[in-house]
Amino acid sequence: MAKQIDPIKKKKYKRARLENKSIAKSLLEAGYSRTSAYNRNSQLSCVKVGDEEILRELEENDITVKLVVNNLNEDRELARKKNDIATMKEVDRTFAQYKAMLTEKRIIEQHYIEPTERERKLNRLRTLIIKPIQPVVVSTENNEP
Repeated sequence: MAKQIDPIKKKKYKRARLENKSIAKSLLEAGYSRTSAYNRNSQLSCVKVGDEEILRELEENDITVKLVVNNLNEDRELARKKNDIATMKEVDRTFAQYKAMLTEKRIIEQHYIEPTERERKLNRLRTLIIKPIQPVVVSTENNEP
């Protein structure tokens, strides 16, 4: 029979995860051993259940992009007023991570020039750059008296 999850450890784990700590560090803070935290963390039911509960709570509380961005802007403004450069950098880093997570990956369309169009453009450029060479007439006749 599987062990039940200790509610206190689960709560500490969830709090640490919400503070943006890794799974292993969150498990250590929750009171799990180093072996469990670093080697068996994918097998622990606390991790699966805790992460699922966090997601469910965020969905229930209707955490929106606008809310997150507003909170980050407020944090940055407070840090700016206190001249706390380290916190401002941390907020900027967090905002960049959040933005990267939500940024749509776009496919860049490439346009190839048709060979006939390319040749036409090259010929036009050649006429503008290179002056035509005047032919030189060389006679083979000997004009000696």
